[in-house]
Amino acid sequence: STRTGLGDGRGCQNSRMPTTAQLGRFGLAGAMAATAAAFGVIAGIDPRFAIVGALSLGFLLLVLADLYVGLVLFTLLNFAAQVPTVAGPGLSFAKLAGLLLTISWVAVLATRSDTKSDFMSAHPGLTYLLVLFLSWTAVSQLWAEDSAEALTTFTRLTLNAVLFLIIFTAV
Repeated sequence: STRTGLGDGRGCQNSRMPTTAQLGRFGLAGAMAATAAAFGVIAGIDPRFAIVGALSLGFLLLVLADLYVGLVLFTLLNFAAQVPTVAGPGLSFAKLAGLLLTISWVAVLATRSDTKSDFMSAHPGLTYLLVLFLSWTAVSQLWAEDSAEALTTFTRLTLNAVLFLIIFTAV
């Protein structure tokens, strides 16, 4: 009880200790076996999905390990040749990578105790302007001649703003 810190009400003393240590001796191997079996079934259905899933899992593990590495990989993906779409024109590997990068960024913000590297804490005035600009873009759909185009512009600008925040946090 004193070794893990569970008995004193303070929780785990080593915050960097991976949670996989609590899975037991065969927990990690079982999780890997289940993942491999799932990818095997997916590969039997459509190999493209298995390849994208395996690449996404590898990307996710790298991004969760280091946000900066994930940002570099995301940049390389965006400058690479056009990746064929997986599920139609609306979903590409670069968009999946962006989603995984965003999830990793949120995880970094949730677990980081240092608020100096958080853009919203370091620059509250610029954060206010950024939110105001995005709000104005969203409201402009009300009077736009083509509200679908205004929505597309708002979505693009929002994604750019989130990428700006991710870059600030990672670098």
